[in-house]
Amino acid sequence: MPISPLLEEIGTELDSLYDQFEPLQQTYISSNERYFQGLQTPATVPEDGNTIAPDMSLHPSDQVADWTAFGATLPAAMNFSITLNAYYGLQGKGWVAIATVVEDDKTWVKCKGFGPEDRTQDWREIKPPVF
Repeated sequence: MPISPLLEEIGTELDSLYDQFEPLQQTYISSNERYFQGLQTPATVPEDGNTIAPDMSLHPSDQVADWTAFGATLPAAMNFSITLNAYYGLQGKGWVAIATVVEDDKTWVKCKGFGPEDRTQDWREIKPPVF
């Protein structure tokens, strides 16, 4: 399935962010015994190419470090949201970068996994549950 120009543009920007996050995560785990957990920022998922400033102060309640303390440099205005999820699975520790965007009333997600488990997924539409 061909992807839209917006998703292609975001994919290119994600490659740059992955390159930035990898060494930051290695530094973080060496000091904290776990990977950094980055809450979704911007918290409101941008729609149709519109941009929102990321909130660098977000952090989980069980983690003191926010995006700034982690050392991330995010764009001043983002047309997608980014989340970093850490995991500790049967095969070991790892983390996943998750990008989310809304385009034409459809929510799209792309995941890039780093670690022993295969958690990478190309763009896919997330459909709300039907009750």
